Amino acid sequence: MILIFGGAFQGKLDYAKETYGLSDGEIFDCAENDGSYWPSVDLNARALNHFDRFVLACVREGIEAKEYLVSNVDALSDKIILADDVTQGVVPMNRDERAWREEVGRCLVYLGKHAEHVIRVYCGIPQVVK
Repeated sequence: MILIFGGAFQGKLDYAKETYGLSDGEIFDCAENDGSYWPSVDLNARALNHFDRFVLACVREGIEAKEYLVSNVDALSDKIILADDVTQGVVPMNRDERAWREEVGRCLVYLGKHAEHVIRVYCGIPQVVK
């Protein structure tokens, strides 16, 4: 597993496409949905983009996103997971947004422990964390 995280619009997807030769058809975007699979991810995709949005959908549905990760850790072992780091900055006033922020943090910790590589992208520049 490869975890790529960083702020919104910092170049994570471009970096992943260039570095790992990803095509658009190999990427499941968790931010785009038609309601028929929400919240879930396509475990057949090579990469999962906007994983933080999957976590938000889980929070709104009362589902523990980290438990989903634990249950599917083997299926995720060969994935490239991209997530916005929403755990820093101003703490949201809204209860659901605070819960989302906390759950994203727990998920990133779990993914980071299980990932072979962890990369933070900031201003389009990759920084290898692990």
